Amino acid sequence: MTKVVPIRRRAARIGAPRPDYVQEASIADLFRKYEQELVGTFAEDPLGTRVWFRDYNFPKLIQLSFRGTKAKASIAINHLRRNGSESDYAFDEYRAKTLFWIPDVIKNADSIYVNGHKRIAGDQVYVKRYAKAGATLKVVFTQIDDEMNQRIVTTSFQTDDEGLRRFVNSKPMWSAKAEISSETIVVGIAAAKDET
Repeated sequence: MTKVVPIRRRAARIGAPRPDYVQEASIADLFRKYEQELVGTFAEDPLGTRVWFRDYNFPKLIQLSFRGTKAKASIAINHLRRNGSESDYAFDEYRAKTLFWIPDVIKNADSIYVNGHKRIAGDQVYVKRYAKAGATLKVVFTQIDDEMNQRIVTTSFQTDDEGLRRFVNSKPMWSAKAEISSETIVVGIAAAKDET
């Protein structure tokens, strides 16, 4: 007698396809790639705001630490540019692996919030959901750099829905879903006018 066992299917993951993870050989290699591909460039958000990348944000973007304490940006960057020993440095592997997702999060954000966290630098938070296991949301905090009068990336990391609630204030200030809904309404009204 044959026993029939139903096959369990994994629930479909919701979100955009996950970009590739970055796997650089060293912190210096990762910094060189960041400098070559992002420093001095910007990503334009759905509202037309340009968000710039600066070299001094690199240590915070990967949560770089020196001997167990937060690494000072200028010292760490100079050290990395000289290809000095990295033995006293540590970083957040997940932040480093998803560092180059940041432009996509800004350009194709699912929503933009006001920062509701008191200790994380930034006044706006860009959020994008990826179809992947674990923390499905990638968040990017930004603020205006007063000296340059430009919006810059301050930090970024992955979180889940529950974690997001700790970082943002209530409803988004912009949402792709709301944008799609308003476009549908406008198109629907235009189509109705054409019929008359």
